[in-house]
Amino acid sequence: MNTSSMVLVGNNLRMLRKARKLSIFNVANDLQVSAHYLGDIERGNANPSLKTMDKLAFYYGVSTRSLFNE
Repeated sequence: MNTSSMVLVGNNLRMLRKARKLSIFNVANDLQVSAHYLGDIERGNANPSLKTMDKLAFYYGVSTRSLFNE
Protein backbone atom coordinates (compact mmCIF):
# COMPACT_ATOMS: atom_id res chain seq x y z
CA MET A 1 0.00 0.00 0.00
CA ASN A 2 1.43 3.41 -0.88
CA THR A 3 1.70 6.26 1.61
CA SER A 4 -1.36 8.18 0.37
CA SER A 5 -3.49 5.02 0.62
CA MET A 6 -2.21 4.37 4.12
CA VAL A 7 -3.15 7.90 5.19
CA LEU A 8 -6.59 7.59 3.57
CA VAL A 9 -7.28 4.26 5.30
CA GLY A 10 -6.02 5.65 8.60
CA ASN A 11 -8.22 8.72 8.36
CA ASN A 12 -11.26 6.58 7.56
CA LEU A 13 -10.55 4.29 10.50
CA ARG A 14 -10.16 7.26 12.85
CA MET A 15 -13.45 8.75 11.63
CA LEU A 16 -15.23 5.42 12.18
CA ARG A 17 -13.79 5.11 15.69
CA LYS A 18 -14.63 8.66 16.68
CA ALA A 19 -18.15 8.46 15.20
CA ARG A 20 -18.75 5.56 17.56
CA LYS A 21 -17.17 7.47 20.46
CA LEU A 22 -14.63 4.71 21.09
CA SER A 23 -11.19 5.22 22.52
CA ILE A 24 -8.21 3.84 20.70
CA PHE A 25 -7.51 1.73 23.79
CA ASN A 26 -10.97 0.12 23.69
CA VAL A 27 -10.66 -0.78 20.02
CA ALA A 28 -7.13 -2.09 20.46
CA ASN A 29 -8.21 -4.21 23.41
CA ASP A 30 -11.24 -5.58 21.56
CA LEU A 31 -9.11 -6.51 18.54
CA GLN A 32 -6.14 -7.70 20.60
CA VAL A 33 -3.64 -5.35 18.98
CA SER A 34 -1.56 -2.70 20.67
CA ALA A 35 -2.95 0.82 20.94
CA HIS A 36 0.39 2.08 19.62
CA TYR A 37 0.04 -0.05 16.47
CA LEU A 38 -3.56 1.05 15.97
CA GLY A 39 -2.48 4.68 16.38
CA ASP A 40 0.24 4.15 13.77
CA ILE A 41 -2.37 2.73 11.38
CA GLU A 42 -4.68 5.71 11.97
CA ARG A 43 -1.82 8.14 11.33
CA GLY A 44 -0.83 6.34 8.13
CA ASN A 45 2.52 5.27 9.61
CA ALA A 46 1.87 1.52 9.51
CA ASN A 47 1.03 -0.81 6.66
CA PRO A 48 -1.47 -3.25 8.17
CA SER A 49 -1.89 -6.76 6.80
CA LEU A 50 -5.03 -7.70 4.94
CA LYS A 51 -6.03 -9.81 7.95
CA THR A 52 -5.80 -6.73 10.21
CA MET A 53 -7.71 -4.63 7.67
CA ASP A 54 -10.45 -7.26 7.54
CA LYS A 55 -10.64 -7.38 11.36
CA LEU A 56 -10.95 -3.60 11.56
CA ALA A 57 -13.58 -3.45 8.83
CA PHE A 58 -15.62 -6.22 10.47
CA TYR A 59 -15.31 -4.51 13.85
CA TYR A 60 -16.75 -1.29 12.44
CA GLY A 61 -19.36 -3.08 10.32
CA VAL A 62 -18.04 -1.87 6.98
CA SER A 63 -16.42 -3.52 3.99
CA THR A 64 -12.65 -3.60 3.75
CA ARG A 65 -13.00 -1.94 0.37
CA SER A 66 -14.86 1.02 1.90
CA LEU A 67 -11.80 1.88 3.97
CA PHE A 68 -10.17 3.05 0.72
CA ASN A 69 -13.02 5.41 -0.23
CA GLU A 70 -12.49 9.14 -0.13
